[in-house]
Amino acid sequence: MVGTPCQTHTQKPRHHNKFQPDPPTPSRNPYTRLQKEHYETTVPTVADRVVQASLKAVLEPIFEADFKPCSYGFRPNRRAQDAIAEIHMFGTNNYHWVLEADIEACFDEISHTALIERLRARIKDKRICALVKAFLKSGVMAVSGDREETLTGTPQGGILSPLLANIALSEMDEYFDQQWQQDMGTKRQRDKRRRNGHGIWRIIRFADDFVLMVSGDRHHAEALRHEVSAVLAPMGLRLAPRAKARSLCVAPCNLE
Repeated sequence: MVGTPCQTHTQKPRHHNKFQPDPPTPSRNPYTRLQKEHYETTVPTVADRVVQASLKAVLEPIFEADFKPCSYGFRPNRRAQDAIAEIHMFGTNNYHWVLEADIEACFDEISHTALIERLRARIKDKRICALVKAFLKSGVMAVSGDREETLTGTPQGGILSPLLANIALSEMDEYFDQQWQQDMGTKRQRDKRRRNGHGIWRIIRFADDFVLMVSGDRHHAEALRHEVSAVLAPMGLRLAPRAKARSLCVAPCNLE
């Protein structure tokens, strides 16, 4: 009968009206010219992909209402070209220094506890939160056939993972947005900071890669590295090594 095999693989046992995710299987990606190392993704079962897609359809509109405009990755009607255009706009408006950074193993190291806390602050339906937590804790099916626990992170390859990463990283977006609104939001505030020798900055983020565009001097951009690290720490995250986090001058400026 047509459709029977697919139905067999998508049917899952239900106990007390609870869905139980299966551990996804790992898939190691090969090197490419743009990558310096392997990274591991996971392949969820058909049933899990269907449920994750349904969860995303419910959660995404709710969190989209809260996400800040500085975030561009994995969001509806937003793309990398938009982020590049904003970087260019700031770069041509006296934001000449850039702290360029990415987050070390972001999808692997996000704290489940911190992520669930952010989820529960916005979602009051305990069943939805419990289902998201079940996917986070579902583990990975190793090549040997054994189940390996996942104590942190959102497995790459899951439909829900990019949204969960954005929920976690919106902590950083909110921090710098609040900083802008309180200390730099008006021309008068910005002029005062410049007179007092302070920098001015805006964050632009695409998934786990981001830049801080700085109007000021090099030391203002360098100092932000420590501030970013402190914001990321409660989420269980850290910046990638120093070689990937650097200050660049994108326009003629004083390099001393």
